Amino acid sequence: MQVRQQTNNNNMFNLKRKSTESNAVGEEVQSPVEKKRMEKKTLRLYNDFDRENNDEVQIDGYSGTPVFKIGAWDATYTLPIMTVKFNHLGAKGTTECDWNPPADKAKYDIKLIWNLSDRVKKAVPNGIERQVASKEWINGQVTRLLTKAWEQSGCMESHKKKIVKQAKKKGIDGLEHWLASAKNTVVKQLKDDEGNSEDYLNLSCKMQFNKYETVNGVKTVVGVRNNRPSFWKPLPSGEYGELLTEDVPYVVNGSEVVAQMSFRIYTMGGDYGVAGNLGNNVVFIIRKKSAKKKVEQTILPYLADEEDPY
Repeated sequence: MQVRQQTNNNNMFNLKRKSTESNAVGEEVQSPVEKKRMEKKTLRLYNDFDRENNDEVQIDGYSGTPVFKIGAWDATYTLPIMTVKFNHLGAKGTTECDWNPPADKAKYDIKLIWNLSDRVKKAVPNGIERQVASKEWINGQVTRLLTKAWEQSGCMESHKKKIVKQAKKKGIDGLEHWLASAKNTVVKQLKDDEGNSEDYLNLSCKMQFNKYETVNGVKTVVGVRNNRPSFWKPLPSGEYGELLTEDVPYVVNGSEVVAQMSFRIYTMGGDYGVAGNLGNNVVFIIRKKSAKKKVEQTILPYLADEEDPY
């Protein structure tokens, strides 16, 4: 496994950092060629969900919808260690799915469940506690965004007018009905064949973005930029190693990871709600390997040919 080292003065498993602590970038140990090729990449694991981030809900000047900001920046949060249930984080994203979307419509996505292996529980005693807190926090963030949209004049007015009419007809509070009618695609449920349900965190990001340049005074598409997350692994030294993308052709379900996320409000036809965006970095705590299938060869019995009766 080829990695790039990044200095981290904090133990990876001590995810509750003080506000004055940060992840500093340290000396890289690759050859000059590798260093030049990778030096622009930097690991940032800021804004743990359970620390005081001083985030604010503001109205985005472009979309006119509420967004979380920390200072002047769009807020991206670091989640606790969670387990991968399903994913399309392979190099080809959802283009490998049955519905086979084109690359400009495809995504990278991951479904995480609130569960940990015994090995991680032993290494991170408060791991389950932080998972439980993260689910409550996520639902709270969804409510904050939707409440701001309800209160903001000119925001999603067609949806709000419909909700107001329904609330009056039912004799219920408008905001309460607004929150209850929203689609929460961040926390969803999986059901097995026996009808048992399990909550999961649903995160995704666009597979690629257009690259633009100004040509003869005109903004022109000159290519595409792949938006696949970077993959990392804590090292025994306390540093982080970045795995080269070709060394992570896919992510095996059951791996345990730390991911980053942000929130966005969306409207689609008559529906509205909040979705979760997958951040730029995924850190493997336990990286599962795919099980090799044992190929059994059929051994046919030997029987001598019957003798010719003539």
